[in-house]
Amino acid sequence: MNSKIFWYEAFDFVFVCAFGTLLHFLYDWTNLLIFAPISAVNESTWEHMKIFYIPCFTFAIIQSFSPTFKIKGFFNAKLFAMGLSTAFIPIAFYTINGALFKTPFYVDILLFYIAALLNSLLSYFAVIRLNIKAKSGVYGLIGALLILLAFITFTFYPPALPIFISP
Repeated sequence: MNSKIFWYEAFDFVFVCAFGTLLHFLYDWTNLLIFAPISAVNESTWEHMKIFYIPCFTFAIIQSFSPTFKIKGFFNAKLFAMGLSTAFIPIAFYTINGALFKTPFYVDILLFYIAALLNSLLSYFAVIRLNIKAKSGVYGLIGALLILLAFITFTFYPPALPIFISP
């Protein structure tokens, strides 16, 4: 076990939970359009995925400046973790919603924190494994940036799909 990476990922969990919670309320509190690209503008599943992904991406950028993470496949590992844990949110939400017909708000909150834990665990193991195997992290960084661009774009131009509609 690499304790330095472990503690970074533990702090990643705390950062994602705290920053994501702030982003959930930021637009409602301020009603400023400047915060719309990064904060939740409604209660749709897409917006919950966005306020999860933004802190994950932000912390990955911060981590990339640490000498501990001067790893060739760093962004590949982070993209893997961020992608799977972000996808967990709608999969779990719609599965529970299908079983209960209406998801209680505390379950939504719990799913967010479970996704944050999943992100940190996946990131920890992926960073350790890809440290040896990856040749470059440029594809991971490009993928992460494209996902970020999709979250921002679909905030302003959402397709007519249920994931973009507030329940």
